[in-house]
Amino acid sequence: MTIALPWHSNPSWQPTEVTQFINHVNSGAGTLIVRTDAGLAYLKAIGNPDGPHALVKDLLGTHLAAMLGLPTFDYAVIEVTDLDELPFFKAGKAEPSPAFVTRGEEGSVWDALGLVPHQWHLDSPVRSALTSYLFQRATFVAETIESRLFDPPQLTIDLSDGGKS
Repeated sequence: MTIALPWHSNPSWQPTEVTQFINHVNSGAGTLIVRTDAGLAYLKAIGNPDGPHALVKDLLGTHLAAMLGLPTFDYAVIEVTDLDELPFFKAGKAEPSPAFVTRGEEGSVWDALGLVPHQWHLDSPVRSALTSYLFQRATFVAETIESRLFDPPQLTIDLSDGGKS
């Protein structure tokens, strides 16, 4: 399967490029605050401290949450080019590649305990169990994709028996 870039979750928000670097966030995934041609956005790019799997997990997790009817930010996959100067908080910069962006919105940050706002709570044990199962599967899928993309399996052939087996 191929995704034509840019790719968007919502037809009313369709960023295609980064137009300005605003700030960086001290986070594991090296989140960057940028302005795109569609407005303010939070960007996660290849080259971040958490590695490329962070982008896959964000995309899958956000997509699954939307499928379950949970509120999500608008998101897109856009192309970071070698002309974009996007430095991470600690060191390094975003590499030219696809990047995961979410629309910048007004709001508040969750507290240190990670409490979920009450309107996001799942309203039934069945839905809760389904969500738990889907997120476990999404983690498995993301880790499998990561291992195939970034740690390709090495083919080894055992010829110790003279190739008879």
